[in-house]
Amino acid sequence: MRPSSPRWRSAAASGSPLDPGPFRPLSLRGYPCVTGSAPVLPQTRRWHVGCASAAVPAHPLVTPPLDDALLLLELDRGSTLADAKKARRDLAMVWHPDRFADNDDLRQRAEDKLKAINLAYETVTDYFRVTAKARPALAAPAAPAIAAENARKTVTLDGVPIHERALQSCVGIAVGTDAMGEVIAAGTTVPCAVAKTFTNARDFQTELTIRLLHGAPGAPASEASPLGRVTFVDLPPGPRGFMRMQVVFAVDENGTVAIGATDLDSGDPVLATAA
Repeated sequence: MRPSSPRWRSAAASGSPLDPGPFRPLSLRGYPCVTGSAPVLPQTRRWHVGCASAAVPAHPLVTPPLDDALLLLELDRGSTLADAKKARRDLAMVWHPDRFADNDDLRQRAEDKLKAINLAYETVTDYFRVTAKARPALAAPAAPAIAAENARKTVTLDGVPIHERALQSCVGIAVGTDAMGEVIAAGTTVPCAVAKTFTNARDFQTELTIRLLHGAPGAPASEASPLGRVTFVDLPPGPRGFMRMQVVFAVDENGTVAIGATDLDSGDPVLATAA
């Protein structure tokens, strides 16, 4: 909409908030903008919970499903981490709230859009990281030396049942005495990936074992089906809570589960073994 239109002048004269009109499915990067004036922003989309089971943030946006996140960033499953970083940077320039400092309504909507972009970026980068690590392990058999090195960085476990590209049961880890903490919800579209942060529970702990399960949501660990155990080794020793690592759980189109981890302090991959 051009600033000279009657609709723009009437809104400005009355002091009422601008009415952006119906949503038009245009490219985010190519959205029309007149120099020296605020563009009309598309309606903010409310995301639904996808793979992640973390608590909902304070703002009304929650972690988007992978396909929606890729759509928002204008990426596809063949994109790379570098593509995701560039897309986030370009969209952040378009939707930066400081561009709309003169209009509180537009500024708030730009802030919501920027939060959605950041959440989408976290989702797709988690997926790209784990798929990049899992590709060597899920590919055709490699030479023994290469296969052994890949197995130490990414662990693949048994598969989970898939129906029409969705998980039939939730994937979780054993916690406490007989509980299963949900990691990926049942019904999630595959492939998908979820990142969780873990720390050492004891002083100078050098190994951390995760027991992966799948079953009905809320079921005790004793009633769930085991997928396997993964032990992360050679952890940097330190006081309790000193070490932090990000563990990424991924499920491919066939239901195969892959797990990889990164030391959040050094950025190095954490070596892992399966049992």
